[in-house]
Amino acid sequence: MATKSVLDIDITVGRNVRRLRNIAKMSQTDLAPQIGVTFQQLQKYENGTNRVSASKLVLISRALACGLPALFEGVEGGSERRATAHSAEALRAATLFDQVPAAQRAAFIGLLSSMAGSSHG
Repeated sequence: MATKSVLDIDITVGRNVRRLRNIAKMSQTDLAPQIGVTFQQLQKYENGTNRVSASKLVLISRALACGLPALFEGVEGGSERRATAHSAEALRAATLFDQVPAAQRAAFIGLLSSMAGSSHG
């Protein structure tokens, strides 16, 4: 059976909370009171030591201005590697990309593709 254990899922969700909190440039002491826990409890969530309840996940997604699916990225389909493989800079760039006018996005992708191709040659 190729299902993940609850512990693996808790760790993945915790990593996603930490990653998204860092992208939002929030400290644990900033986020914790917004979701009604101590920073120590938030730390346990982020480490996967304690499970996060559904109501806390909703509060976390609101405080971090992200969708609930972002908190579960990497949980389904054995794609856990994807959730941790991106740097904070790459995730920030992806967030900013959505704010770029559509007409400029293609040019930006072309530039990025060109730059990435030259670094691998």
